[in-house]
Parts: sequence; C-alpha cells; structure tokens
Amino acid sequence: MAYNPNKWGPETTQKSYEFLMEGATCVAVPISLLEHALTSPSQELSDPVVAPVQSKVRGRIVTVNKTVLAAEQTALTYTLLFPSSFWTPALQKARNGGLCYTDFYAKYLCPSDPKFNQAFIYPDSLLDPPVETGDFVTNTTSTEILTEQTTLHTTKREILWAVGAVKVADQTNALNAIAFDQADCVGCSADVFTGLIAGGVPTALASPAAQITDDRYASVTAAVTGIPADSIITDVYSSGDVRLASFSDAVLATGTVGGVAASFDDGVTWALDTNITAPMFGVDKFNDTYIAVGGTGVGIGLIYSSTNGLDWTAVTGAALAGTSALNRITVDAKANAFYTGGEAAFFLKGTLSGGAIALSAITLPGSPGVISAIGVLGQDHVMVGGAVGYLQESFDGGASWTSVAFTSSAAVTGVAGNCWRTVIVAGAKIYERSILTDQAVKVLVPNVTITGDYTDLAAAPGDFNYFAAVTDDGEIVFVAPFYPNS
Repeated sequence: MAYNPNKWGPETTQKSYEFLMEGATCVAVPISLLEHALTSPSQELSDPVVAPVQSKVRGRIVTVNKTVLAAEQTALTYTLLFPSSFWTPALQKARNGGLCYTDFYAKYLCPSDPKFNQAFIYPDSLLDPPVETGDFVTNTTSTEILTEQTTLHTTKREILWAVGAVKVADQTNALNAIAFDQADCVGCSADVFTGLIAGGVPTALASPAAQITDDRYASVTAAVTGIPADSIITDVYSSGDVRLASFSDAVLATGTVGGVAASFDDGVTWALDTNITAPMFGVDKFNDTYIAVGGTGVGIGLIYSSTNGLDWTAVTGAALAGTSALNRITVDAKANAFYTGGEAAFFLKGTLSGGAIALSAITLPGSPGVISAIGVLGQDHVMVGGAVGYLQESFDGGASWTSVAFTSSAAVTGVAGNCWRTVIVAGAKIYERSILTDQAVKVLVPNVTITGDYTDLAAAPGDFNYFAAVTDDGEIVFVAPFYPNS
C-alpha cells in the first residue's frame, strides 16, 4: 500500500495556482481573485518540550536536553497583495477590518492528470485593514499607485488532494455500517486511517457480522458480540477502545426486537444492553452520552440514551410521540445537537435543555421518503438524503433548507465530509462536491468495480481526504488521495 518514490507530481510554479475566496456560503462557487498574490508566509509556533536525558558519551555519563515534543504551529500569517483596482471582493473584506472569517483557496490549474489535482485551503482567515504598498502621490510617473496590501491571518493551511476509490476487501455477507476508529493517529508510523469496524448481515444465520481491523482490512477480526444469531447489525460506533453496534432482527419497518452491544476493550469482549428490546438502527455519542435510535415501524419511533453504553433510558417528548421508526443518527458536536430520521420522512433534532434531551420535529421540503442518510458538514450545517436522489441541506440547524443540485435514480445512503469536500453515495456510485469540482456534485471518476449498492459511508476523524464505504454485497471501498503513502 505504501511506497516511496524519488518524487511525485509535476513541477509547479506560483502561476500554477489560482487564488480564490469563498462565495456567499461555504459551498457556493468560489470567487476568483485573479491578479492577487499571497506572499511572505510566517509561522507562529509554541515552544518545543525539552527534557534532560542522561546518556553515555566517550565513556562518560552526560546530561543532554532532548526534544520530546516538537514546536506546534499555532497560526500562520501571509501578505496579501491586491491588484491595481479600485475594488475587489477581497479588498472589501480587508476594508471591513476583521469583522468576519473567510476561507481562501489556492487551486491547482490544468493538471496533466486528474490524480495531481489539489488545492490549498486557508480556513477562517482574517484580514487586517489594507495599506498602500508605496507612495500614493508622487511627482514621478507611477502605474501602480492604487495597489494595496494587507496581512492575512489563519490558523493553518490544509491540503485538499484529489481522491480515488479502491476496494480493500470483499466479504461474503452484506454490510450495513462502517466507522473509523476515532483514535487513529495521522502522525504515527503506520499508514493513516487504518482502524475500522463494519457490521452487517450474518451468513447462514451464524453470529452477526461485526468485523474489526487495525490495518485497513489486510487482516480482519470477527468480533464475538453476543448479538442473537438471527439479527442484523444496523450501525456501528468506534472511539478509542469503545465499540458499539446497534442491531435488529429484521430490516427497517419489519423488525420486532433488537438492542445495542458494547465493547470497552477494543472489541475483544462484548456485552448486550440491559433493557432495550426493540430494533435499533442507529447509534452515536452525543455530549458524553450514547444515543441509540430505532423503532418497530410506522408510528413507533424510539430513542434511548446511556452514560455507560450498557444501561439505557428511553428519551421521551411530544415530538417523538407517534413517530415512525428512526433509521439514522448523526451528531453535530460543535452545536451540541444531533439529528435523526427514518420512515415517512420523519426528522428530529435533539438538543440539551437543563441537562435533559429536548426533541423538536423538523419538516423537510419535498418528498424525502425514508431518511437514509444524514451528514453533519459543519456547525449547524446538515445534509439529508432520502429516496430516489433526494438531497437537501441546511446551514442554520434545520430552520431552512436548500435543494442540492444532484441527480440519481437510487436512494442516497451516505453523506460525509465538510463544506470543502462532501462525499455522497447512492446506488453503486460515489459522488464528490468540493473545491476541486467548483462545488458542483460530480460522480467520482470510477477506478473501482463493485457488484453491490452502497449502504453506508464514513469520514475519517478530522480529515476530508479519507472515506470508507460498504455495500450490500459485502464490499469495503476506501476513498483516499492518490499521492504516495496515503
């Protein structure tokens, strides 16, 4: 999987990139800032951690200071040069004097091969008030007396790489859910984002299929969960040593019993919940509390909460009364909220109120059918997928909705990522909306052949270049950058 070429990618110069600024929303077509220049980067660093270490040098024991933790980048500053014009969108931002954060981009132009496509992202940037770069009034001829400059402040520089898809495994049983290990270490010696858990339908009524890997399916451990043999794993959650799996005896709308299984030792041993008997179709963690959702069909939707993953309490509220079975749950940690939806287009938002979970119903526009995908792309930014290509998003926590330009004859079954890159799965296709596609939803160029339809999608923790998807034919597909060692 990993190799180390002498070099990779074509030669580039400053003129290989176009400078851009986000539009009206973070998913609008970016605004070109042609003739602007970004120069003179400088880092702000925290102090490295240094500790005295004794060692033997030339027969003597000496104490040397060893760096145990390198300096950490805390901020970046750049000089932004404006063209000789009275006004540009970026110049207006600078004249506003740091009143709002803006994302800026540098997009690579005309790659010789699509796999070399990439963009730099300067997130949450602030601009100082502009100043002239030279004398404004002189007694000699000047062609650039209106040229101004400012300082751009940002927390970091991200890289959005072109991604491709590769099938890393092909199991014998249908899979319904997949999750990355939230404790995966990007900076460790192993390849990045290799820990995964997947769950699905048992083979020949054997133990339900829960599969754990720490090397991206080079090897797989079949977890012994204790879930009844005739059950289906419907969703999985993974963080550190904690693994959770929701299960049902049948698919949505026809299930009658189910629950949640939990492991707190990286999937070695498992225990079943103590008091859930109904089918559960989704599980996640919300504000230090585990949440499971499910139900037994139209008119019966259920939500449970637990502080330890084993003892669960039913969540009640007027908004939940008479709801249909809930099929998905996704958490917006920054907004301290979660979203869940299921049959009959029913959609709920959960928040904390006085230490308790408060539920409110949200009416989705159009005809979503069964809610089959929910993705949180940023604070209060949520995307919802449903039947026959239904795809809507909200930038204000569900108060208003915008239809996403997207065409598919299949139900949307997975949404993940953020506003810089959103990945969508529907039927047998993977779609991408990103800076690299000018924020249009496009089919990811297929370099993988699958026989099933996608059933779930997960984004790697804290990253927008790595995704994993599973199919109803047991395939595990990894979406990752083209660059070496990815």
